[in-house]
Amino acid sequence: MLDGVIITPATEDDWEAFGRVRLASLREPGSPQAASLGREEGFREPHWRLRLRGAMYLLAWEDDARQRAVGVAGMMQEPGAPVEERLIVALFVRPSHRRQGIGAALVRAATHWAAVDDAKVVSAWVVDDEEPAIALFEGSGFLPTGERVRMPRNPERYEARWSLTLANDEVVQQRKEL
Repeated sequence: MLDGVIITPATEDDWEAFGRVRLASLREPGSPQAASLGREEGFREPHWRLRLRGAMYLLAWEDDARQRAVGVAGMMQEPGAPVEERLIVALFVRPSHRRQGIGAALVRAATHWAAVDDAKVVSAWVVDDEEPAIALFEGSGFLPTGERVRMPRNPERYEARWSLTLANDEVVQQRKEL
């Protein structure tokens, strides 16, 4: 299903591929982060390298030659969140590579890296009207927490927090009574 796609942690040396896939995600119609496109289009090598130093990113490569990134997922500790929680951010798969299991593989890789980093909970903010994203996180074992906020750059839309509890590097689903 992944047809030769490999997923690796991004390094600073991957700055060009990371920048290209990040800009592709911002150009996506309806992108929650589209408002930052103009700023990020002006980024040069030092900006992309700094971005890669500031958080953990995973890249999905078209093949083992690592010439073209077809997907990305970031992971960070959200400001103010408990030390044992990680947040998946900037999840994107190029349209030409969707419905091939790459998004699910990126989420699995991110939860693995979170567990390696001693996280106990992995969460993600998912836009309420993004059915494919909801299906992806639901299919990956994430559950809605009940926390819902307006999107900062598009207050007509909402996003909800979904989370997955990890235990001893094994995923444990924990239902919260709503």
